[in-house]
Amino acid sequence: MDGVLVDSEALQEAAERYVCALHRIVVPEEVWHGFKGNTSKHIFGYINARFGGGRFVVDELIREKIEYYMREVVRGGLDPIPGSFDFLRFLGKLPQIRALALTTSNNRAIQRVVFDRYRLDAFFKVVVTGDDVTHGKPHPEPYQRTLKLLGAEPSKCLVIEDSDNGIISAKAAGCKVLAITTTFPRKRLRDAGADYVVDTFVEAQTLFS
Repeated sequence: MDGVLVDSEALQEAAERYVCALHRIVVPEEVWHGFKGNTSKHIFGYINARFGGGRFVVDELIREKIEYYMREVVRGGLDPIPGSFDFLRFLGKLPQIRALALTTSNNRAIQRVVFDRYRLDAFFKVVVTGDDVTHGKPHPEPYQRTLKLLGAEPSKCLVIEDSDNGIISAKAAGCKVLAITTTFPRKRLRDAGADYVVDTFVEAQTLFS
């Protein structure tokens, strides 16, 4: 969802930075990029243990992040990735596509805000969020759970990802991965194991022709 369907990676980070600033938790700049694709529980668990001295309740930090995120969405601070919704409609017309699923590291509350704003429910047969798993990306559990709910074989599934953590998760679950350069450059996505890399969803459509 984040960085693939909606241009929310910056908003995600802004929400997390806001919470850290609120509690005067100093997180080194070089640490932030490593969080892309991780669950809020993992991110704030790590931040609390490493930089917060374990003083904070992680669920409270997550709640504050969600509240910030929702306020910004209401204010219009969230746009689609160019071409992403057209790509969903394109996939829906292909006879070889049995079903679409969404596997996001984000919280269910945030996923619902995004889906409600853009009316995305009709596109997806299965939705798995960070709240539904014990281990987030790059662990394979998110995609393993999605595959189980779909009743699908990994070798017959194509995952679309924007982050190295997401790619590693999907590949470990046995799926092929199409990566889009909305968050990271081609080399980083290739190095993470992506089978295909595109810059736009228009380019992605050509892979199905």
